[in-house]
Amino acid sequence: MNRLQKMASYNLIVIAIVLIIVVFVVGLTYHYKGSQEAREAIPLAGLFGLLGLSGVLFRKKRGETDFDERDQLILRKSTALAYSVFWVAWIAASMTIWAVLHRRGTVTVYILPIMVLIGGLIVVTVQSVAILIQYGWGGKKS
Repeated sequence: MNRLQKMASYNLIVIAIVLIIVVFVVGLTYHYKGSQEAREAIPLAGLFGLLGLSGVLFRKKRGETDFDERDQLILRKSTALAYSVFWVAWIAASMTIWAVLHRRGTVTVYILPIMVLIGGLIVVTVQSVAILIQYGWGGKKS
C-alpha cells in the first residue's frame, strides 16, 4: 500500500470507530437522561480530530518518491467526487431542515454545527472510499 492508500484506510477506520463511540454514548445518555443531556454528549465528536493525524502518521520518507502522476490523478478525481457529493448532500440537508422547520421560523443552534460535522465526514469518507476503489482496494502494484 502506498501512502495515499494508508491515509484513506486510516481515515475510514477512525470514522467508523468514532461514529460507533459517539452514537453509543449519545444513545445511552438519551435513553437514561433525556434529550438535553444527550445534546451535551455530542462534543465527543471532537474525536474526529484524530483524522488530522493521518498526515503525521504517514509522512513521506526522505529521498523516496511515492506520489507519481497516477496518484495525483486519483487524488484529484477522489477530491472532485467528494466535494460533488458534499454539495448535493448539503443542499438536500438545508432544504430538508427548511421544509421541516419553516413554520417555526427558527432553526435550533444545535443543528448547524452537526451539519458542518456531517459535511466534513462526507468529504473525508467519500474521498477515502474513492481512493481505495481507484486503487482496487488492494496494494499498489509496482
